[in-house]
Amino acid sequence: MNKFWTTVLFGLVCVAQAAEKRVIPAHFRIIEDNRIYPENGIFSFDFKTENGIVREESGNEHLVRTGIISYPMPNGETFFLKFVADATGYKVESPFLPQVPVFPHPIPEHSLRQIERAERERAEAARRRADLSGEYRN
Repeated sequence: MNKFWTTVLFGLVCVAQAAEKRVIPAHFRIIEDNRIYPENGIFSFDFKTENGIVREESGNEHLVRTGIISYPMPNGETFFLKFVADATGYKVESPFLPQVPVFPHPIPEHSLRQIERAERERAEAARRRADLSGEYRN
């Protein structure tokens, strides 16, 4: 078999393998779907699917939205997220989100002295710049 036909055969085998491994997304029935939309910006909705996805959200006349999202993960755990969106921003809570580590120990005294010294030096440099520019400071 010559090199051309070997390459063609190899290409066909690769295409056949790729077609076999194609993942078709699953579709799940919605088993619950509730929607309430009265006037003045007040609303509420929730839905659940047969595979465990849950989505709930509500809003009020003050433009505050609250809700939850949860779904089963491939490892068997259930992802859960709670949120509030209001005039102060969007805030989420979830054990699955990264957490800011708690500072493990007090700042050492020598570090505090270095920080204070740096602040004094910055203030002194700013005072010298003001003196050189002729700016009057009280």
